[in-house]
Amino acid sequence: SAFCAAVFCLGLFLNLIVPPTAAAEGDCTIAETAFQVASKIRGLKDKKKVPCRLQNRKEVEKYLRSEISEKAPGERLKNEAVTFRLIGLIPWDYNYQEGLIQMYTDQLGGYYDSKKKYYAMADWMPAVMQLPIAVHELTHALQDQHFDLDKLIDEDRNSSDTMMAR
Repeated sequence: SAFCAAVFCLGLFLNLIVPPTAAAEGDCTIAETAFQVASKIRGLKDKKKVPCRLQNRKEVEKYLRSEISEKAPGERLKNEAVTFRLIGLIPWDYNYQEGLIQMYTDQLGGYYDSKKKYYAMADWMPAVMQLPIAVHELTHALQDQHFDLDKLIDEDRNSSDTMMAR
């Protein structure tokens, strides 16, 4: 997809401008450098260090299930699924909630938890992808430190996908 190509190109670029580290697959050592890079790119000073947690697929999926159940209660997901079925975007026998969780788990390289204030890195990410993913996610941490991300979520007006994106 275009997003994956953009992340890959950003990874190559960042790996050229940032001195190499000993980061291997699933290694949080890159997070501090990524936070400094994000701060420079965005022009936002870091107010507080953001801890990094290495998480496996089960831990990431558990987080996603919790976020989806909190930000997109069951009735909302059922209504979205019906709408998508009616307009032909998903088949009638498709399990929409499980599909969302599978899609997010497959596409997620890390995330910033705005409630618990930490960055989680997926432990299966190759080293070349760690820096661009960490810079992206830690940009959210910087935004949260300056603008309070949780205030941007309007659970009544936004779809579950919009809320998960925010």
